[in-house]
Amino acid sequence: MSLSEEEEDAYHRTQDQKVIENIGDFDPSKRSMLPTALAMVCQEEDRLDPKFGLVRNTRDLLGNEPDLKVALEKAWIKKEFKDIRNRDILRLPSQIRETKGKSQSHKGGHIAELDKMVKSAWNKEYTGKMHILLLDNLNIINYSSIYSGFASIVQSSGTGKSRMVHEQAKFVFTIPFNLRNEGYESFVKPYPEPDNNVRQFLIGFKEVSTAKINIIVFLGKIYDLASKRLSSLLNDSRMKRQEIAERWHNYLQVEGIRSALYQDALDATKEYLHSDPGGDVVQETRNRFTELLKTIKEHTADEAPDDNHVKVILYFDDAQRLIPSPDRWKPQINVLETLQSCLAGMYTRSIFVLFLSTVVSKLREYAPILHLPNSARSRGPGLLQAPITEVPFDCWPGFPICPHLYKLDDLSKIRFMARFGRPLYWALLDESFPESEEIMLDLIRAKVVGRSAPERLPSVGEQPKEIIILLDVRLLLDYELYRHTSVHHEANLVARHMRMNYSVPETRDYLRSSYASEPILAEAAARNLEMYSEDFTVILKALENGFKMGLLDKGAMGELVARLLLVFVHDRAIRNSYSKPLNYSQGVRLIDFLKALFSGAWMNEIMRCTPDNVSSEVTLKDMFKESYVRFTYFGKMVDDTGTTTEAMYAAFLRGMAVITRDNQQGVDIMIPILMWDKELCEYVMTAILIQVKRRICAGSINTYSINQRDINLFPDDCISKQVQNDVRSNPYFEFTLERPRENSGEPVRPYISLILELGVQPKLPRGPGTNPQVCKNLAKKTALGAVQDIDGEDKDVLAKLLRTRDFLADHPRQDSRSLEAVRRMKPFWSAGEPSHHWLESDLLNPKNAMDVDEEDQLAGFVIAGSMEDTHVSTSDNVFDLDVET
Repeated sequence: MSLSEEEEDAYHRTQDQKVIENIGDFDPSKRSMLPTALAMVCQEEDRLDPKFGLVRNTRDLLGNEPDLKVALEKAWIKKEFKDIRNRDILRLPSQIRETKGKSQSHKGGHIAELDKMVKSAWNKEYTGKMHILLLDNLNIINYSSIYSGFASIVQSSGTGKSRMVHEQAKFVFTIPFNLRNEGYESFVKPYPEPDNNVRQFLIGFKEVSTAKINIIVFLGKIYDLASKRLSSLLNDSRMKRQEIAERWHNYLQVEGIRSALYQDALDATKEYLHSDPGGDVVQETRNRFTELLKTIKEHTADEAPDDNHVKVILYFDDAQRLIPSPDRWKPQINVLETLQSCLAGMYTRSIFVLFLSTVVSKLREYAPILHLPNSARSRGPGLLQAPITEVPFDCWPGFPICPHLYKLDDLSKIRFMARFGRPLYWALLDESFPESEEIMLDLIRAKVVGRSAPERLPSVGEQPKEIIILLDVRLLLDYELYRHTSVHHEANLVARHMRMNYSVPETRDYLRSSYASEPILAEAAARNLEMYSEDFTVILKALENGFKMGLLDKGAMGELVARLLLVFVHDRAIRNSYSKPLNYSQGVRLIDFLKALFSGAWMNEIMRCTPDNVSSEVTLKDMFKESYVRFTYFGKMVDDTGTTTEAMYAAFLRGMAVITRDNQQGVDIMIPILMWDKELCEYVMTAILIQVKRRICAGSINTYSINQRDINLFPDDCISKQVQNDVRSNPYFEFTLERPRENSGEPVRPYISLILELGVQPKLPRGPGTNPQVCKNLAKKTALGAVQDIDGEDKDVLAKLLRTRDFLADHPRQDSRSLEAVRRMKPFWSAGEPSHHWLESDLLNPKNAMDVDEEDQLAGFVIAGSMEDTHVSTSDNVFDLDVET
């Protein structure tokens, strides 16, 4: 509802007063604070673009808009910011998720619909048992010091952290605090409603000593009120401990109850300190907590749990709000550190405190301390709890997927892709609101780049950073593990750009992270990259810059360049084959993919290639005329099943190409091929087998041989008994035209091998009369010069770009359930339930079968790791491609 003129003026006066209370009157010496002032104006205004609530963004904006800078200074002098708030450049309608050609009112309606979607998602039935695992881990955690009663849950956005602890609260008595900012932030209005009164209380202190005594008293008042409210709620009844927790949990869900409880505690705190009692507030707060435990025990009917089990949990959601940051003007002190100091000073084994956050850039801030923030004594391994990273993943309630259920067209639907990955995706979708699919995808597009208008180019200076993020989603970039620059970069990606955080060791010196297998996120990244598609040079420059900064692992640059070119070619084939708006997950004909990869001079001969390992005159063009490839990102395999057609079937469902396990014989990359547009299953799959080599001189023909039997691409019985009894119904024979040679053991399905030979100068075709049998015999080589649209300058950049580690063993929780939870987040792929619980497959997810041996799994694992060829020359500067069928 629109405001009257008088109401509008009153609103602005109220907002102006809040701003001035924080920044004071204008003085010329405060000109450096103009970005902070503008951020504060935007932070409290829902109608403005939320990104301008961050100082780093307002600083850039004022640098590019001198007129706005002058107007802001004048507004500050007058203490009236109404004109600033009404500037189009700041207003929300300029950045709302847009649908071209739709009215402004319709776009505004999307905001309201998104709010409804978020609320509906929160209230959907919880799936999985991650909340049980979390509680079990807290109960067996090592409590070796007073610093041990704290842990952080550090994970990226949309992974279900908040809902996980919310559900855990039904099993153990919990006092929750939601510190998120009110209004729109991170492109979505927060739900459930944040505890604004508690947040404002905590971030309002200017001195540590004042904060400490206020926090201690506040906690005591919370314990006291919780004890009294619980006693009144339960009356004289007795029940199981879990039922008590659930009754209390439900009580706090009643509208207004939780806010009133916290406000009563805040009022009591203020009144207590105003009376200046002069007592021992620490001991008094301890006594209040003891009374709360006594109340719980008095109403408990079942046997008391182990004395080491947690009796009460406190959690602080969005805990990074309590740490000073250049992006915010509050708090002025490290409130998180002060809060933890208070809690540690009142340590008891019966209580555990969780801090939830996306921020891992200040890993050591999420650890309790007393008096020495940088003390090695308080920060050594074993004294502090390592951050918790295990969260729900691939938990769509309709899993597993069965064979013969879907066709190619089904896979590119947003609703299908949203089933994979973090729960945010499928939970947001609303069957009664079809537009929820595009709204959700637009939200993901905004979140992955951390800005609200992803369809528009950022500033020139920000483009390389954004490109690296988008390429990381799709290419599985390899970062230098222990470099400070890389650790900070990865932490920022987790905090702001949806990268998954798999593990942080007890030392908290680094993190293990990557972009996981999330088809909808890869589709969002592909659409965001589209605006850079006409300038391949800027993409290469961004990678080169990442290499120069020391971010990227130079040992893996060869495979990275190969993946980049394959994705670039795939996207170009999509753009050549379909009209806008494009869906990069819909798949493209294999022939069109090859046409986008090779220039015309080579393509004609490639299409005339014939099989090299069976006697047949069927050409590649005829053999694969109805075949499709579909991949928007890459996933890393760590065992032998990753090279099978069963794995290709799984990868095709998720729109993924495969990086084979380290030291895999003969193949580095595999692209799944759907031979025929039939119901999806293993029997309709084959693959492009790709070797990546780095050398100066071309290898011999024998070095190009890639035999599917060496990698067990096809199963031993690759034709079902039903098909063997009815050749006409077998699609393989329909398109291969000939049976394999009798007793030859050769497969009936074709496959393509592709050699990317980095460093070899190409020999161009001499004329149109080239013998097509040369292709058949693998003597036809094409190189970077044969790939379309790669000019001389880009080749130079590629040349510069071409110039392991076991993280599960370092994971702080070594029980099988925790390790399985990490593996479910898909840091890598292997046979067994953790990677393939979502798929019905006798090979990849066998029923009633033991999982892959854990020692074998740990020994060979490399996360986004180096696939370094130790025989590579640093002078490699181009690559060759070989094709065989």
